[in-house]
Amino acid sequence: MSAEQYPLLQSQFQPSDPKKAKIGQFLFYDKILSGNRNISCSTCHHPKHGGGDGLSLGIGEGGIGLGPERTAGVGTNKIRKRIPRNASSLWNLGHQSITVVFHDGRLEISDIYQNGFNSPAEEWLPAGLDSVISAQAIFPLVAQFEMGPSASTSPSTTPTAASCGGPKRRWSSLAPLMPATASVSLLLAQPRQQRRRRPGQRARC
Repeated sequence: MSAEQYPLLQSQFQPSDPKKAKIGQFLFYDKILSGNRNISCSTCHHPKHGGGDGLSLGIGEGGIGLGPERTAGVGTNKIRKRIPRNASSLWNLGHQSITVVFHDGRLEISDIYQNGFNSPAEEWLPAGLDSVISAQAIFPLVAQFEMGPSASTSPSTTPTAASCGGPKRRWSSLAPLMPATASVSLLLAQPRQQRRRRPGQRARC
């Protein structure tokens, strides 16, 4: 198969709002979303490295540098755990054929929890996520060794995504840190209908 025989057409991609896309572009390169404000999405998914980082195993929170030159640090500040997978490229993930993401397939389009997705957040996934890619963007923020605060780095003095309490509570803490625009507040902190937790079930941290 060649690109000439099977071209990708704009009509084959999920529709997007240019204003939302612009907000997403700003946040993609902004370290404000990370627990210690020292890493952004683009750190591990950089356009100069094919939308990834050029490493076999990613180096998330606490690492130093970009791309293949990124290291785990030195001495007492050296991180103890690397990401147990490589940072996948983000090219063309908005295509309509993409229904499952992450190496282990832990996020997919499904209505099993009546919110449009089958994810580790189950029925507590925040409302307002209109595609599997927008839902995917949440999970690195709440992973300790990806963008959340690490024990090997100084803790943030502000509420972080790695705080326990479920995705809705995490987003409520993150929303005030975003640029003070109505659009961002609407995207990141939309209220959703409360659902009863199953007997004996605890919120995930």
